[in-house]
Amino acid sequence: MKSLFRLLIVLVSLFLIYLRSINHPNLATATLTTAPPSTTFSVEIARTDYETQKGLMGRQSLCPTCGMLFIYDQEQTLSFWMRNTFIPLDLVWLDRQGQVVMTIEHAAPLRGIYTNTVPAQYVIELPAGAVQQYQLDHTKFVLRGIIE
Repeated sequence: MKSLFRLLIVLVSLFLIYLRSINHPNLATATLTTAPPSTTFSVEIARTDYETQKGLMGRQSLCPTCGMLFIYDQEQTLSFWMRNTFIPLDLVWLDRQGQVVMTIEHAAPLRGIYTNTVPAQYVIELPAGAVQQYQLDHTKFVLRGIIE
């Protein structure tokens, strides 16, 4: 009976570790800084198809200066679906030089598809309110060392 109980505990522990790895994969991280006046954000980097599709799905919270950076090979039209995204987000589209070309503020959780109208190569998802709080709508992000 004790060995069965121990086996059950091991299996449950392994299952919980597996669930954690699905919800919060070990993504590369980087620090993004805006051009003066500077603001620094800690972002996870989504590079693979899986990471890009998963995005911030399943997250219950995000620190005020945290987010996710999506990197694409070239400037293009990019759509973001809020499926299984439980927190409101601001979406920031950047051109290849890091200049903000479009923003969407307070994208509603769990619904909506948001698409840029100006070609972009990078997208940053930040907590809702970040665009206004840090005045990001016409700024430039320093991407050196991140995209090379």
